[in-house]
Amino acid sequence: MKHAFYIFTALITSFLSEHVFAEDKNAGILGGIGDSNRLRNGDINFNDIPRMITYATKFILGFAATIAVIMIIYGAFQMALFGLTSQEKKKGAETITHGIIGFVIAVSSWFIVNMIMSNL
Repeated sequence: MKHAFYIFTALITSFLSEHVFAEDKNAGILGGIGDSNRLRNGDINFNDIPRMITYATKFILGFAATIAVIMIIYGAFQMALFGLTSQEKKKGAETITHGIIGFVIAVSSWFIVNMIMSNL
């Protein structure tokens, strides 16, 4: 069951990241620096660094938030489907709690990084 969950998680996150980041056609390889040939040729200036950091941060924290939400859903399934004993229900509740904590950390990190990057 765990293997199916991990495969499902990998498939969903790969599809989500394609659709979310495919909207910006000028994002380039590291977001916001335009053509990816600029990066390959080394034609990057100092002003491109904050945009690259912002893009990488959004990608990583978006991925972390997605995993946290999937953990919450998985914990709910653990409680609903496999929760025949109190130990299994407790395990599902712990999974939900860890998912919520991970989501709060990801959103807080995103907020802090965006505040810092907007003031640069």
